This record gives sequence, C-alpha cells and structure tokens, in this order.
Amino acid sequence: MSAVTKHARQRGRERFRLKLTSMIALAAMALEKGIRVEETAGRLRNYLDGRQSEHPGTMIRLYAEKVLIYGEQDMLITAYPLPNEFKGTLKKIREAKRAA
Repeated sequence: MSAVTKHARQRGRERFRLKLTSMIALAAMALEKGIRVEETAGRLRNYLDGRQSEHPGTMIRLYAEKVLIYGEQDMLITAYPLPNEFKGTLKKIREAKRAA
C-alpha cells in the first residue's frame, strides 16, 4: 500500500476530485501498473524529464492519464493531469505494452 502526503491529497481533491481512499488506491495501482519514464520517448519523455528536474530525487509514473510523482519509500508527493497533447502517445504506449 502506498502512502499519500497531505499535499498529494489536496491535489487529488483539487485536480481530480478524488477522496483520500481513492488517491491511496490510485497511488498503489500506478506504482504497480503505471508506465515508467524509461518506457516513454520523444516529446512525452522530454516533458516527464522536465517534471522530474522540478522534483529531484523522485520517481514518476503515468497512470489513468495522470502524472504521479513519488518520493522516498514510495510516498505519493503530488499528481498532475497529463496534458492533452500527450494522451495519444500514452494510448500507443499502453497498447504496445499490452501486446508485449
């Protein structure tokens, strides 16, 4: 089970309208099944690298069209919606991952 910071709870409520239990479930699923930065390429990879440079020492996962940023001990720090321009790319990555 993944822990969620107070900031992540606030962002989940504000950006996605999720309650605490839903944020905890989302954080756990993203850690387990989310797409890693290393699995991306091109402009999406550049975008995620930029996000990671804003939060040094973190781990990023893409899951359910959300960018989830984790700190030490798999604690969810914050979450962002994935920009619309990358949603098609994310769909292609998911389909390729399922096919493999």
